[in-house]
Formats: sequence, C-alpha cells, structure tokens
Amino acid sequence: MNSLLEIAQALEDDQQDELLAFAEKLLSGKKNDILPTPYYNPEQLSYSFEDILNIIKQFPEDRKWLFADLQNEYIFPPEHLIKVEIIDYKIYVMPNPSFLHQEILTNLSTFMNIYVLEHQLGKLVVAPVSVKMDEGNVVEPDILFISVTQIEQNPSIIQKQFVQGTPQLVVEIISPANYKKLREAKKQRYAEAQVEEYWEIYPEKQQIKIEVLVSSQNEVGEKIKSYQIHSEAKKTGTVHSKVLEGFQLDIVTIFNS
Repeated sequence: MNSLLEIAQALEDDQQDELLAFAEKLLSGKKNDILPTPYYNPEQLSYSFEDILNIIKQFPEDRKWLFADLQNEYIFPPEHLIKVEIIDYKIYVMPNPSFLHQEILTNLSTFMNIYVLEHQLGKLVVAPVSVKMDEGNVVEPDILFISVTQIEQNPSIIQKQFVQGTPQLVVEIISPANYKKLREAKKQRYAEAQVEEYWEIYPEKQQIKIEVLVSSQNEVGEKIKSYQIHSEAKKTGTVHSKVLEGFQLDIVTIFNS
C-alpha cells in the first residue's frame, strides 16, 4: 500500500486525474466504462519508431513519465521492440540501430557470454531489456551482466520482463541518437545506482572505453560516485574487464569480423 501511495503522489496532475477518474468508475460499478481506450491500434501486428513517437505525442510535453507508464498496456503495446527509456522522468525513444551497431553487439556479446558461461559468473543478456533503477529512471543498456552473488543476495532482481535493480556491468554502443547530454545524464544515473563497470563503444572510431566506479568527495564534503578509465583501446589493442576478472578482448575481433 505504501509503495502504491508513493507512486500516486509522484504522478503529475493529469496522471492523478486519470487515476481518479478510473477509481470513480470502478467504485460506481460502471464496468463497461472502466477500461480506457488504448493509445494505439491493438490490431496492429508491429510498431515502428514513428508509431511509438505518435503515442508519446498524445501526452503533454511536460508529463512526468514513470516506469508504471511503460508497463501500462493501454499506453504502450506489449513487446513493441522499440527502445524507450526514462531519464529523470523524461521519456526518450531511440530509432532502430544500424547494421554496424548490431554486428558489434553480436560480436561482443558472443565473446562475453562464452566467458561468463564457462566460468559460471552469472547472467549476461542483450537489449531489449529494461532496467528499473527507480520509478523515474528506466534504461535499456545494449548489454548487461548480473553476477551470481547479486542473484543469490537478491533473487527478485530478475523479473519476468525487466531487471529490478542494478546490474554489475553495462555496455552502451554509442549511436548518433545517443547524443552527449543524454549519454552523460544516463551515465551519471548508472554511477548513482552503483553499476560497477561501464563500457562505451564508438563504432565509427573503432574505440572501446571501460570505466569503473569510484568514490570521491565534492567541495562540500559529500560523497559522490563517478567513473574513471580502467582500460581502453582504439582501432587496435586489447581491453580487459575488472568485473569479469580475467576477461580480455582484442578489439579487432569486434570491429573487423
């Protein structure tokens, strides 16, 4: 009940009005009027980037978006396969990735997953899978890793359709749609959520940066989390992971398969 109240209190005025109208219909017994009309065509078999954008355009620009909205099947069609993220309650839709992006993703995830499976380290999965850090921050990294220890300590971290909590490692393949301001905000949320290792991959530059989480103090003595370079290479060379201890990668195998 407390969590439901917290969610209700976090809603914008228009969202609270929607919830109140729904509750009034439910209590009045008007069963035929209870279910709202979807914001999309339920008979449609697949949904494009433009389809998802058109759904979002039906809402006020200053709407405070929540994880609950992404799970609401009257707002978004289930399993639409378009990348939708929420950063600081603002919603972002990413166009379909390029062939090069997907080729790099396939190559890297193959090498990483073989290593994870051989050493029984945990679970490694690729997008699309949502990571709920909190109600106002929901992301979809290209690759995420959850360790055996994390699963043992928190079995509920892996839900049926999303990750509830913090992966130990995330990989972001940088595309033109992933502009710098959004990327930096997203990276800071990863740090605040204490994701231990963060990869950035630049397809055109053929560059990989691996950063690890560190703690420091700001000017007023508050502890802050940020990332510092652990390993990097461009066009040639080898990078190595801290979280996946012993895992190293010749980057030529990723960019020039």
